[in-house]
Amino acid sequence: MSRMVKRGTSTAAAAALAVLAAAPAGVQAQSAQDVLETALERYEQRMEGVDNYTIVQQVMGFESTTYMERVERDGHTVFVPRSQMGSAAAKRAPQSPYTSIGKLADRARLEGTREVDGESCHVVVADDLEGTELAESFGQEGSFQPKSITFLVDTDDYLVRQMHLEGTSTAQGEPQDVTFDAHMRDYREVQGVVHPFRMDVSVEGMSGGMSDQQRQQMKQAMEQMKNMPEQQRKMMEQMMGDQLEQMEQMLATGAMDFTVEVKEIRVNEGPPGGGGS
Repeated sequence: MSRMVKRGTSTAAAAALAVLAAAPAGVQAQSAQDVLETALERYEQRMEGVDNYTIVQQVMGFESTTYMERVERDGHTVFVPRSQMGSAAAKRAPQSPYTSIGKLADRARLEGTREVDGESCHVVVADDLEGTELAESFGQEGSFQPKSITFLVDTDDYLVRQMHLEGTSTAQGEPQDVTFDAHMRDYREVQGVVHPFRMDVSVEGMSGGMSDQQRQQMKQAMEQMKNMPEQQRKMMEQMMGDQLEQMEQMLATGAMDFTVEVKEIRVNEGPPGGGGS
């Protein structure tokens, strides 16, 4: 009887190993490093023939044009903004998440999977952000200190579907917790550049980065607008669009929600207008 049990157990173990060996690579266990390195590898493969690209996008009713250029960093190819034209509001849009992924691969951890827009995604978290350019790439000033970032990476195509960044911003000597959430949607391919054509962004803690004088000036501007003659006020509201609502939200709650919509991507055409910033 004991021989039969051992023989049966051995056969079952062999069968289980055979199933694992035959399973697709994506089904087998992965580490956070595997996920981020694969995401970066896929990104580099897609962008192989791209030297630069210009992206025109709209944020809160304003248009922004950003010129991205290929650079080699830590043995990897990434694209960084070389010039940016547009309103301050439009410049708040986060740039490519792949800029810092190479430095985060060996210091991140995997926290299971989560569904995003019906797609299964790896949840990758990194708490050690020293030496990365996350503050700069998220359009923040030097007073912003990033603390942790979470990537939700598609388990199939390894595109980044969501990002969550936490940090602190110091204003008037007082630190304020700040969080950024970016939800990437509607990915499209343009001559090798795969980019989300819609990005929903949520920022909390923005009011902490404003001085008392800036906050007071904003309140006065909004009060003046309310006291304008009706026709003039409606004209101003139409010109400002969603920006007025965002200003009210930021003053009331310290939060800001906006959508980044890509209007055009031009590949390998060099700096817009022949260069300049």
